[in-house]
Amino acid sequence: MHWTYYQSRRQKLILRYTWRRIGPTGRLHNIIRRIRVSPQRRERFLAYQGDDPESELEPLMVRQNNDTRWNSTFERPQVRRAIGKFMDSAIEEYSTGHERAELEADRLEKADWTMLKMVHEILDRL
Repeated sequence: MHWTYYQSRRQKLILRYTWRRIGPTGRLHNIIRRIRVSPQRRERFLAYQGDDPESELEPLMVRQNNDTRWNSTFERPQVRRAIGKFMDSAIEEYSTGHERAELEADRLEKADWTMLKMVHEILDRL
């Protein structure tokens, strides 16, 4: 492999780590990047929402946030459940310890979703 491949991979790891350090918002950013990175992952994410028996809404693709635009699409419960299902299946699919550890580090727990909801409510008032 060419040196620039390794340099690019290292830069991606550093970027994911930097976002992760922000907290739940940064981990959500990393998850959404994983979802949107390929057409197959986007289709799988939308399929998880379509399979949700608790939702009568059309599937919704999450928008990628950045450090200047807040992503509020996670507010819909079906999107939250689909993100959880996506992460669970992605963690099960990856057999390498390093990739599995990366995915586990970005997993959002119930307390993280509560914090994200509070942040969204505060920002929504501004």
